[in-house]
Amino acid sequence: MSNIYFLEKYKNADIYIKREDLHPFSFGGNKVKIAQEIFADMEEKGCTSVISFGSPTSNMNRAIAHMAASKGITCRVVMKTEGRDARTMPMNERLVRESGAYVTECAPSEVRETIIRVMEEARSAGEKPYYIYGDSSGHGNEEVLMRAYGKQYWPIREYERQEDVKFSDIFLAVGTAATISGLMASISEGCEVDEPRIFLHGISVARKEEAVREAIQRFLASCGYDTPQCLGLADITDAYLGGGYAGTAASPVRMLIDEKMRTLGLPLDPVYTGKAYYGMLREIDRLGITGSVLFIHTGGMPLFFDYWQER
Repeated sequence: MSNIYFLEKYKNADIYIKREDLHPFSFGGNKVKIAQEIFADMEEKGCTSVISFGSPTSNMNRAIAHMAASKGITCRVVMKTEGRDARTMPMNERLVRESGAYVTECAPSEVRETIIRVMEEARSAGEKPYYIYGDSSGHGNEEVLMRAYGKQYWPIREYERQEDVKFSDIFLAVGTAATISGLMASISEGCEVDEPRIFLHGISVARKEEAVREAIQRFLASCGYDTPQCLGLADITDAYLGGGYAGTAASPVRMLIDEKMRTLGLPLDPVYTGKAYYGMLREIDRLGITGSVLFIHTGGMPLFFDYWQER
């Protein structure tokens, strides 16, 4: 099921959307697809518990915690909580805590030592833990994380063939860079078999362009891909960061979120998809893009409800 459909016309561009938020588990999203790959890798390696990491608003933590609970697997979550408003608890954090996951809070400067400590606690409890980002420094699972969305390139191409549509450009939010790296890898493979090229536009929601490119290079290089060739398939921009990850979205982004809910019934959030959709429209203007483009809605429904409650 591709969950792709025509959404709206913007100037001379026809905007289609791929609704990952409609995946039927834990509010959907690309992080659910990544979680599926993680648990498959866990099973192959004989691991008996899982450790996740992220902020209180993390979609990944929510997807991992719910999938662990559904499988009866112990889940530990290291949560970076500095700067959180103590008066409110994001829905993603609430869902993680109510899933039965063991939550350990830490400051940003203490992440690595906290991961090490939590892994030691799991081993002391007789478990064989699996940290979703590899080792304590966050390296080692790049191929697993990339694989999830690399697979989604082929349903996009199949939709084009079935509906006689040719996407010239794909836009998506970029956080950890695993999703866009997986797409880059699959597009590069498609080019080798004479698939028409699709250009990627990554709208960074958390980091400066240079840091995003470094992350992409690490993902691609760790899996043996031709990094310069793959990087030539995408443009990365940090022009729409606003307050950064989980920060306050710029006023135009918030206005766009309200408008798209009202006119299209489309839920966007101020952390990922709202910034990405706003950035897409501005990039279409800036680059004069015409024809059919695809926006990948990477999910984050709980973040939409956080926003709607606070607005």
